[in-house]
Order: sequence, then C-alpha cells, then structure tokens
Amino acid sequence: MQAWLRNSVLACALAVAAGYASLPPARAVEPLEIRWEQLIPESLHQTAPRNLMAKVLPHSAMTERGHMSMSPQSDLVAGYDGQRVKISGFVLPFNNDEQPYKRLLLIPFSGACVKFPPPRNQAILIVIERGIRLTNYFDPVAITGVMSVAPTETDIAKIGYRISADAIEPQE
Repeated sequence: MQAWLRNSVLACALAVAAGYASLPPARAVEPLEIRWEQLIPESLHQTAPRNLMAKVLPHSAMTERGHMSMSPQSDLVAGYDGQRVKISGFVLPFNNDEQPYKRLLLIPFSGACVKFPPPRNQAILIVIERGIRLTNYFDPVAITGVMSVAPTETDIAKIGYRISADAIEPQE
C-alpha cells in the first residue's frame, strides 16, 4: 500500500476513534416504576370487587388450597417481560438459602404468606447474583432490574414473575 493511502486510512481511523471517544457514555435505561395492581391483568380487575385485597386474592378464582385456578398465563401480564422495572414490596428469603441471599421472594405487603400464599401475580422471584445480606424483613424495599414473566413453583409459593435485580434499596 502506498504511504499516502496508508496515512489517509490511519488518519480516518484515528478521527473515527476520537469521535467515538468524545461521545457521552450511554445512559442506563430508566426503570419503569410499577405498582402491584399493574401485575394483575385487566380482565381480573373487571371481575374483582373494588378493594385491593379482593383484587389481590379474588375468592372466586381460588381453589380450596388457596391457589389460583386459572390457565397458565391468564393471570399474568406479558407486557412486562424483558422490561427494566422498579417495584416496592417486602422480601422473604428462601428457607434453604444462607446469607448473602441470592434468591428472594418479593410480596406486596408484610405478612402476605402468613395465612396462605399470595396468587402468583402477586409474588416475584428476585435473583441477585452478588447476593444481599438482610437483617430486617419487616421494612419495605425497592427492587430494580429486568423482569420476566416466568411462572415458577417453589416450596414457599407459586410465583408468576422474576426480576434479575441490579439494585435492592430501602424504601422510605
């Protein structure tokens, strides 16, 4: 290759590299802040009574054992699959995990699993690869991460959603 051509190619490559280096860093996608009632499909909102507890636990859709009697996806909102979200709630570690916890159950209110498990559209499996140490399970937290519609059955509850968490923060 002739020297002038090689120098031109090199100059163009340096200009392009310098241009990319001067661009601002890519911003992280801001999470979509969601509320628990948004995880219940609109079809269930229309059939449930007006108070939130009835929407969370519609008795007409419960079996004797307290589980939802619905088709595999009819009680979940598919639109959140793959979205980066932020949601507040209370966490419960899985019984067989040791601290730092890498898998948690997020529920809408403290004590949701005491009487009977919440329906799966009100339970989120939280997976945080680096783990987190918890000392108080009665304080609300905000979870940020990528949500999946991922029905799962555990020894604690049937779960409809999963969040690969990148942040767990105390909620004020």
